[in-house]
Amino acid sequence: MMMLEFALGQVMQQGNISVWNRLHPRLTGVGIASVFAAYMISFYYNVIISWALVYFFSSFYNPLPWSTQNADADYTKTCKEYPITQEYFYKDILHTITPDCEKYDTSTTMGGATEFQW
Repeated sequence: MMMLEFALGQVMQQGNISVWNRLHPRLTGVGIASVFAAYMISFYYNVIISWALVYFFSSFYNPLPWSTQNADADYTKTCKEYPITQEYFYKDILHTITPDCEKYDTSTTMGGATEFQW
């Protein structure tokens, strides 16, 4: 499908939505859907690339923050249910658990009623 879109775009010298519209006006939705999918995939991959950059710059520390050697030294392993690599990811990268290994309370209360809860 991607090769078809590339070929049609080269032949017609137009963008994705215009190509599908020129083939048939009802196919405009296919072009819109493919452009939307491309944007959503790029947003998703930005998150993955940012995690890779965090790990890349964290790997310059000696000892590594997620190593077992570091668990004995500066970084005290407090979460018994997680391996040290997952503990580092959840505590220091995602910040989804507290230093006491409890999940953060993401519900907010206004006027006594819970407004939003995960």
